[in-house]
Amino acid sequence: MTDRRTNAAKWALHAHYSRMLGKDGQLMAQRQQAGTMTADLVGEIAKEYDVTRSIPVVCPQWGPQSNEAEWVDRHRALIAAAINDTAWDSDIATRAGQCRTLVQSLADAMAPSLKKDRKTTVSFASGLTKLSWFDAPDGRWTLFDKYARRAVIGSGTGDALDKMKQFYKALEERGFNDVFDAISQAIAPLNVPLHPGKIIDHYLMACCPDKGETSNDFNLGNQATGELLDRYLIPEAAALLNTCARKVEQALIDTPLAKAA
Repeated sequence: MTDRRTNAAKWALHAHYSRMLGKDGQLMAQRQQAGTMTADLVGEIAKEYDVTRSIPVVCPQWGPQSNEAEWVDRHRALIAAAINDTAWDSDIATRAGQCRTLVQSLADAMAPSLKKDRKTTVSFASGLTKLSWFDAPDGRWTLFDKYARRAVIGSGTGDALDKMKQFYKALEERGFNDVFDAISQAIAPLNVPLHPGKIIDHYLMACCPDKGETSNDFNLGNQATGELLDRYLIPEAAALLNTCARKVEQALIDTPLAKAA
């Protein structure tokens, strides 16, 4: 077990807990209150997760009177409608297939407006896995992006859809479901709306050499996030969180989903 993976496992629950107290919790509450995915929420989640560049804006068939903001709004509406037409499966492999199909259908729908820029829409594969989580966070699911992907399969081969398929296949083969169940049990005593798949997402991102070693967001050496939570939680809550964090850490160590460094 490498130091990077050990530190990432220690940090994962604290990171998710703090995000649910902040922006992730706010976005999830907005989704629940709306009762459906909206174009505005697609935009907010895309901005928060830095995937707005994957939503194309070039739409000449809508006429010269259309402006860029209108193009973006229309594409967000297309994405929201596609998500609302999808009944997300609780199985990671099936849901990954749903995401791939949806990305392809969106690429086909937007292709006439994109000319040679079809790749922009296909690269929304990462963004769609994030939107899927906010739309249905309770299934066996985790997010796909370049950092998590590098931790699991390295560079991968092919385009974004090929890499997405390789990523989820590798997770399933390495015991994703077992880890998901173990984390579910570990966090149950907290009695707060936390999600095992998002804990796994934080763990995988922190296992990526690029992200874990260069980003101040992670602070893997001194676990600054955990220390911050300890400071602001009442002692009993902080102690329980840390007890659960150790169980989450053990689950991630017992069945390592990330490649060795």
